Amino acid sequence: MRHPRDMGAREVEAFLSMMANERKVSASTHNQALSAVLFLYREVLDIDLPWLDNIGRPQQTKRIPSVLTKDEVARLFTQMEGTPALLARLLYGTGMRLMEGMRLRIKDVDFDRHVIIVREAKGSKDRVVMLPRTLAPAVHAQLLAARGTWEADKQAQRAGLEVPHALEAKYPKVGQTWGWFWLFPSPTLSVDPHSGVERRHHLFEERLQRALKKPDTQAPNRQFAQAVRVSQAIKLIAIVASHCTTATRPPAEKPEEVRGATPRSARARLFPLACAGRRGNRAQC
Repeated sequence: MRHPRDMGAREVEAFLSMMANERKVSASTHNQALSAVLFLYREVLDIDLPWLDNIGRPQQTKRIPSVLTKDEVARLFTQMEGTPALLARLLYGTGMRLMEGMRLRIKDVDFDRHVIIVREAKGSKDRVVMLPRTLAPAVHAQLLAARGTWEADKQAQRAGLEVPHALEAKYPKVGQTWGWFWLFPSPTLSVDPHSGVERRHHLFEERLQRALKKPDTQAPNRQFAQAVRVSQAIKLIAIVASHCTTATRPPAEKPEEVRGATPRSARARLFPLACAGRRGNRAQC
């Protein structure tokens, strides 16, 4: 066995070729192995070898995204129950990512305006998504359940929640306030790996994946969160495209959505009967 200091470009290229040709690893695994070699030489051995920059990286394969049909989504929802069912419907109705839904806090849900504020989304940017009116009662019931957990933690004098950007240093009690509590709190406590404090975290992200893997669920795609976001995005693009075709019509002929009425969520379009009996059905869902 030779020391890495005694090896050169030929050995590294042979190692990477073995990973790609014999072990048939993916492009991401190949890039990870190359990054590990770069870290070894530059950071551990403190050797800057120019030939490492000339080693080519494999190109990522472009994949066609998985899109669920309306029937697949409806069948999947009818087979789910409890908190995972609400979370799945909320992701589909709002277009949020999995962790964005898991990390929702009470203060970010506005029932008066029927919107949800997504904090520090992709690119560390905040954005606003609509709260489907058909899901508002279920979300409110989840809020009441979270309220019971918050009151139990407060009575037991447990540590407050983790808050971002060292906000706790400025406001020591902010993590114990109701507004900062999780909408989907975990049923158990866990130790914060950074501070060592035992506190309540949000619901574990694999909770939804486990619900989808149950035999009676028969999920068409395990990457549910990404699949429903793509499915909803395609539906919304189709709606916007149909609105663009009516841009030259007189105002009296334009549909309600173009005239400024509240647009329906993907959840309401999937289950129109859930909105039946409401005044202004199309605008209220």
